[in-house]
Amino acid sequence: MKKYVNLPKYWLKSFPFKVNSSHKYSRGQLIVVGGEKEMIGATILSSEAALRTGVGSVKIICNKKTF
Repeated sequence: MKKYVNLPKYWLKSFPFKVNSSHKYSRGQLIVVGGEKEMIGATILSSEAALRTGVGSVKIICNKKTF
């Protein structure tokens, strides 16, 4: 059995931090394809997580009845 260690000191250097002079289109764009109204929570959570980790803009594509 392999053991993996996940500590910030191993990956923090390669994490892309925001630069004050950057704008939302220089930080990348993401499209999230959402499901039905009963399953919209995962779509919202993944979109918010992407924004918090540095994606510049997120577009959600889903059925008209969902929103």
